[in-house]
Amino acid sequence: MSARRAGGDSAVPTFTCPDLPLDGLLRRAAARRPAASALRAGEHTVSYGELDERADRVAAWLAGPAGIRPGARVAVANVLDPSFAALFNGIVRAGATAVLVNPLLPADGLLHVLRTSRAETAFLPAAAAGLLAPHRRTVPHLHTVVAPRPDGPGTPDGPETTDGPDVPDGPELPVVSGVPAVSGASASAVVPLRTVWDAPARAPRHRVTPDDLACIQFTSGTTGRPKGVLLTHRNMVANARQTALAHALDAHSVTLNHLPLHHVMHLNSALYAGACQVLCQDPDPYASLATAAAHGATHYFGLPARLHRLAADARLATAPPRPAGPRLRVVLSGGSALRPDAARTLRAHLGVPVLQGYGLAELSPLTHCQRPGDEPGAVGRTVPGTGCRIVDVTTRRPVPRGESGEVLLRGPQLMAGYLGEERCARIDADGWFATGDIGLLDASGSLRLVDRLDDVFTCDNELVSPSEVERVLHRDPRVADCVVTRWPDPVHGGLAWAGIVLRGAGPGGDPCTPAPGAGRRSGGASAGRRSGGASVPGSVPEPVSVPAPVPVPGSAPVPGATHVDASASVPEEDGPVPAPVPEDGPVRTAVLSSVSGDGAVLDDVVARANRGLAPHERIRVAEVVEAVPRTAAGKLRRRVVRQRVAERAAAVPSSSVPRTAPGTRSADPADPASPVGPPHPALSVPPAPVACTAPPPHTVG
Repeated sequence: MSARRAGGDSAVPTFTCPDLPLDGLLRRAAARRPAASALRAGEHTVSYGELDERADRVAAWLAGPAGIRPGARVAVANVLDPSFAALFNGIVRAGATAVLVNPLLPADGLLHVLRTSRAETAFLPAAAAGLLAPHRRTVPHLHTVVAPRPDGPGTPDGPETTDGPDVPDGPELPVVSGVPAVSGASASAVVPLRTVWDAPARAPRHRVTPDDLACIQFTSGTTGRPKGVLLTHRNMVANARQTALAHALDAHSVTLNHLPLHHVMHLNSALYAGACQVLCQDPDPYASLATAAAHGATHYFGLPARLHRLAADARLATAPPRPAGPRLRVVLSGGSALRPDAARTLRAHLGVPVLQGYGLAELSPLTHCQRPGDEPGAVGRTVPGTGCRIVDVTTRRPVPRGESGEVLLRGPQLMAGYLGEERCARIDADGWFATGDIGLLDASGSLRLVDRLDDVFTCDNELVSPSEVERVLHRDPRVADCVVTRWPDPVHGGLAWAGIVLRGAGPGGDPCTPAPGAGRRSGGASAGRRSGGASVPGSVPEPVSVPAPVPVPGSAPVPGATHVDASASVPEEDGPVPAPVPEDGPVRTAVLSSVSGDGAVLDDVVARANRGLAPHERIRVAEVVEAVPRTAAGKLRRRVVRQRVAERAAAVPSSSVPRTAPGTRSADPADPASPVGPPHPALSVPPAPVACTAPPPHTVG
C-alpha cells in the first residue's frame, strides 16, 4: 500500500518490522549464527554468541547488585569500543532505559545529561568519571558509577574493553568492589567494569515490550539546551530495519565505522542484518583505508570532516587502485554536509559511490539516504515507511514539488516525545513532526535541504537562505571560510551580513589581490538575478564594507598560520579543497594580509558574489573576520553569531547604512552621481568572544 502523493509529499509505502524488543535483534542474530563475528576492534573479535552473553551479564548485574528496577534510567557513554554494544543491549534487556552520553562532553554538558535524565547508574570512561567526581553530590539520583580501572592507556579492564583512543584516561579514582553510596569519601568512588563482566550470565526475568522506553538520546543543543529525546523499542527496531534496508546490509556485510563515537544507528542496523562491525579507532582517515581493506569492508561510514581530510590527502593521489579493498561497495557520510567535489574525489579514487543521508535524533535518527547515481547536493529519498512533506512556513499547507518550505516527517521511528514535556508541540494531530529545516523535494522525490528555519530571514518579503549565500561566496578561491546571517533593517526587514575569512598570502603569491578592474566598493545592485524573476535595481541598499579584521565570536586567531575548516558550507560547483583541521577543537583561522588590502579584496569578493545572487539575497554588510566558529564535526555555530550581529546592528544608527531609494536607478560606486554614500567605517561595537551553537540542516549517514 502506498500513501497518496499530494503536492510536496513523498509516498509512504507499507512497512513492517519485527515485533521484538531492541535487544531482541542481538538475541536473534546470536541464535542464527552464534560463531559469526559481531564486532572487531584492533586484534580483538567478539562473536554474536559472546556479545549476547555479555549483554546477559550486564542485565543480571543491573537487576541484582546494582538494584536497577525496570524503567530506571542508566547512562552509558557510546565509546567506539566493543564494550558499548554489550552495555547498551544489557541495559535495555534489563528493562531499564539507556541514556546515551557523549564521552567527549565537558563537565557541564555531562552534568546536564545526568541531572536531567535522573540516571541512577552510569557507565563512563575513566576521563568522564574523573570529570564527574568533584560534582557527584550535585547529581542526587546517581548512586553508581562504573568505569574501567584507571591504570593507563592500553590496559583493558575486561574482555576487549578500553576507553578507546578518543577518550584519554582520567586521574586516579578511588575504586570499590561494591556499589558506593553517595556520601562521604565514597561519593567519588567507582565500580570497576570488571565487576560487571564477572556477573553470572542469567537471562532477565522482566519482559520488555516494544512500546516500553528504550533510550533517551539528547539533541546536540545547537539551538538551545540539549533536550532528551524519548525513543521506544519499537522506534529503534523500526529504524534499525529502515537503515539496514537503505544501506543494503545483510549477514555478509562488513561495516567499517570510522567515527569518533559508536552511534546506535550503526550498531542497531548491523545487529538487525547480522553484519560484522569493524570499529576503526585510528583517527587518520588515510590509515582507515588499510583497515577497511584488511577486514574486507563492504561499507565505510565516516564523518564529513574526516572525509574532507581524506579527499585532500596527498597520499590518496598515489595510492594503488581500490585502496580500501575490492569488497568495498559504498562510502556513507553523515553528521554535516559533504562537499560535492570531495565526494567526487573520493569516488574517483575509491571506485565506489559516496552517499549522504539525513535525519534527526527525534527520528531515531535516519529518514533519508541517497542511492547510487543520485545527483550531488541532495540527501536522498525517504527510507522505507517514512513520509516527507514540504509545507509553507506561514500557511502550513503542502507546497508543490520544487518549491521550498519547512520539512515535515513521520514514520514508525518518530520519538514518543521529549523528556519532561507532556505534549510535543512539534508533532501535529496527524503525526507529522516539524523539523525546523527548510528544504524542497525535486522531481525524483529526493530531499534538498536549504537551511534551518531559525536561520532564514526575509528581505523585502523574499526569503533569504544564508547557506545559499555562503555557497556562492565559497566559489571564490580567496574565501577561506564565511558565515552569513541577518542584519536587522527597519525598511527591508533584514539584510545579508557576511563575515568572511580571506585566504592568507602563500608561497605562490598573494591570493588576496583584487582582480583586474575591481572597484573600491562592491557594486551589487546592478547584478542580474540568479534564478527566476526580474532584477529590481536599487530595491535594497548597497553593500557596506567593514574592512577591519573583527573576530567572529567563538575562536581566537592563531598568528602565522591559516587553518580552514574542511566542512565549510557546500558549494554546488567544484571549489578549492580546504586544508585539514583538527577535529577536537574550534577552527582557528588567521588573516595574514593587511587591513587595507583586506578592504580592497573584500569589496571585490562581495561584488563577485552579488553578481550571482538575487537582489534580495545580495550581501549588504560585509566584514573581514579572523575565524568562523564551527563544531568538531564542521557545523557552523550560528545562533550566537546571529544574536551578536543583531546586538551590533542595534548599536549602529540605521541612518549610517547607505541606501538606495526604491525605484531609483542602479547604484554605481564609480558614478559620482550615485545615491550611495561613502564606505561605512568599522563598527564601533566589537563582538564578545562567546560560543555559538546553531547548526545547518541535520544529516546522518
